[in-house]
Amino acid sequence: MSLKNVSKEILASAEKNALSIEDEGRAEAKAILQEAKRKADEILLKSKKETEDVIGALERKETASAKIISKKPLLDAKKDIIEETYETVEKRIASLDDKTRKPLVESLLKQSLGELSDAAIVYAAKKDALFVKKATKIKVIEQDMLGGVIVENTDNTIRINNSFETLLEIVKKETLKDTAEILFK
Repeated sequence: MSLKNVSKEILASAEKNALSIEDEGRAEAKAILQEAKRKADEILLKSKKETEDVIGALERKETASAKIISKKPLLDAKKDIIEETYETVEKRIASLDDKTRKPLVESLLKQSLGELSDAAIVYAAKKDALFVKKATKIKVIEQDMLGGVIVENTDNTIRINNSFETLLEIVKKETLKDTAEILFK
């Protein structure tokens, strides 16, 4: 074999090797591109799902917020009606006649004095002061209040508050739910 033939064979073999390497490189590049495309598609799909989830959460939040805002005027109106109801009760209590007030006030006085053995002062509404003075020998002080009595001990450390205002607040707290149910059936 001549040098020329050997050279041709080496060159042919090198070209064949180069083509084989080139083919392998193309196949590897194609596989890398396919893998990159698959990963990009996964990332895109995951990103799309996350975006949809965020949008869904925002829509739910906005819907809930809109519902709350739309209910606020109704709730405010109901609250106003309940307040008006208790104000009406307060006005009726304030306008009780002496025949009705006297036994109520005397009963509250008796209850308060029963709870406080060292009672020294009784506060009463101007309307009720006369009843209270006749019912007890304890010092009576007129006070600006709806009615009822407030009794204090000798050193002013204990106070029994049976004023109509306080009793009405207690009743209001205890009956608020029932009142709302009755008014808004």
